[in-house]
Amino acid sequence: MSHRSKVSRPRFVLNAGDMFYWGGIEAHCGLSTLKVTDPKEQFTKVFEQVYTGEGLAGVPWLGTLGNHDFGERSYTNGWDQIIAYTWGPGGRWVTPALYWRQRIHHADFVADFFFVDTNFNDVNKLCSSARLQTNGQNLHAHSYKADNIQDANCGVAGPTSLSECVSWFHDLWSAQLAWLEDELYASTAKANWQVVVTHYPPEQGWQLATWRRLSAMYGIDLFVTGHRHQQEVHPAGTGPLGDTAHVVSGGGGGITSEKVPSVSGHDDQYGFMDISLSRQQLKIKAISHGGVIRSVTMVKPRKATHGPNGITSTRTPRSTTKTNGITSTRTPTPTTKTSSTTSVTRTSTSTTSFTSTSTSTTSVTSTRTSTTSATFTSTSTSTSTTSFTSTRTSTTSATFTSTSTSTSTTSFTSTTTSTTSATFTSTSTSTSTTSFTSTTKTSSTTTSITTTSITTTTTSISDAFARRGAASALVMLCLLRPWLFS
Repeated sequence: MSHRSKVSRPRFVLNAGDMFYWGGIEAHCGLSTLKVTDPKEQFTKVFEQVYTGEGLAGVPWLGTLGNHDFGERSYTNGWDQIIAYTWGPGGRWVTPALYWRQRIHHADFVADFFFVDTNFNDVNKLCSSARLQTNGQNLHAHSYKADNIQDANCGVAGPTSLSECVSWFHDLWSAQLAWLEDELYASTAKANWQVVVTHYPPEQGWQLATWRRLSAMYGIDLFVTGHRHQQEVHPAGTGPLGDTAHVVSGGGGGITSEKVPSVSGHDDQYGFMDISLSRQQLKIKAISHGGVIRSVTMVKPRKATHGPNGITSTRTPRSTTKTNGITSTRTPTPTTKTSSTTSVTRTSTSTTSFTSTSTSTTSVTSTRTSTTSATFTSTSTSTSTTSFTSTRTSTTSATFTSTSTSTSTTSFTSTTTSTTSATFTSTSTSTSTTSFTSTTKTSSTTTSITTTSITTTTTSISDAFARRGAASALVMLCLLRPWLFS
């Protein structure tokens, strides 16, 4: 990835789960506030120090959870801390909830990315009374210990007991399925592209019929999945979803690939997908661990058969909410025992200095819906050149208390040259310390995790399979025109 990113200059990375292999964050779910910094060392070794390199600096890392992030044969590992790290130092980690949507605005098109939790597929393992124990470095020589029964309470973040585990995952799937259908319905009128990012491939498990129905009705263009430790590309018309293409990019890490990789890299075991997106097409390049381009696949946008813009439809969204002038479909039904309390006092002024060869807007609007149990108390004063309005909630049991003062001045100088759909040249300079779009920041906080940036951030990511425990499903997105998050 580090070599490829120097050429393709991706705008963000999609991660389809199993971020921390073998058994997720080595902490118990539902940590108290005093222990919220425990997973920091694991994030540093597995993520912050691994994914660095030219071309990926400042690229957001957007993800969803896999079965190993929960614990593989338990649900009590620190999966809620994976979500909480969205508000941690650095700011490039973006996994704000178990399920959520990210909208990307371009000069001439809009793309919606839906992050969905499909771990209900493995509920029998996750809710098992025998928890997998590893034996040193040989992670395939393991024993079982019946300790998932004891202290199996994730508090407000998740199941409070082993007996509640199966129903919790069932309710989670039911709630997000209702949310997803409403979001897809609305997306057909607002976005040119609909992409679903989830851990399990659509044909693996019992959800295939649901995915086929949603793909046909709402014109889902692409599924990005992981789970299997290999690289697969299924063009439209060849896979289980009919006219919807899907990829399996599970070769980003873990311990072993499905088959033995070759030294030269002429195989489909370890690797990643390099995706270019324009209004007319989506181009998928499958890159092996040896830097070999294994295949190039073109995807054309699908047409929905259901939706609000004069498309045949027998349903309407369940409800509509309006936040900061932006109308969106219903907020997902909260899962078991969730609560959210937010107290924010903020004073800000903003100006904009922007020079560019292409027309762009510096106002970013974001609406994210999800389940949450996080509590934040924050007081900040800032001066910023960027306007960012965001509504985001997440599933986490962490509590943060932060006091920060920041001052920023942002100046962008951008030159964009596009000759083909695969060429993007951009030069930009920015300095910022605001808590929502930042490249540098100054903050003081009463805990070791600060409540800073949420979306467009500026640290770095690289080699997809450089170390053991690296994320196992990576996709680089190379966007061919000026873009904005919302």
